[in-house]
This record gives sequence, structure tokens and C-alpha cells, in this order.
Amino acid sequence: MHNLRIILAAAVALSILWWGAAMAQPSPPPGPPPAGYPAPGVPPHHRPPPPPPPREVRPPYPPGHYHWHWAAGHWRWNGYRWVWTSGHWRR
Repeated sequence: MHNLRIILAAAVALSILWWGAAMAQPSPPPGPPPAGYPAPGVPPHHRPPPPPPPREVRPPYPPGHYHWHWAAGHWRWNGYRWVWTSGHWRR
């Protein structure tokens, strides 16, 4: 019975040491950005200018919501490239 306790205590201690060693490993570095994209966190003065806005057709007012106003679409920078956000109706 005494030997069983020693073996169990050793197994627990080794498990804790193994887990601690596994948790102490650093995370791998992030991979490179996709081909053709600038690096993340590009300062605003190094970003390419946004493209001209596409022609956007404003749909009619939503039924029963004539007090809403149209928020025009715009370009936004997602960290890699410019992404178009379409216009929409707002209260």
C-alpha cells in the first residue's frame, strides 16, 4: 500500500511537471500576410488611397419608415486592404 502511494504521488508530480513544461512553450509566430497584401498595422500614410466609390443605387424607403435617412456607403481599411461597406437605411 505504501509503494502504491509513492507511485501515485510520483505520477501526479510528473504529470504536473509535464503540464507546466508544455504550457511554458511560446506560441508560434503569426504567418505572413496573404500574397499581395501589405503587412498588418500599416500606418495610414503608407496605405494606398481608397478606390473611387462604386455607383450605389439608393433603394426606396422601407415601408412604414419614411422618417429614416440613407447612410451612404464608404470604403474602410481592414488592416490589409480597402473593403466597401454598402449604404443602408438608418433610423
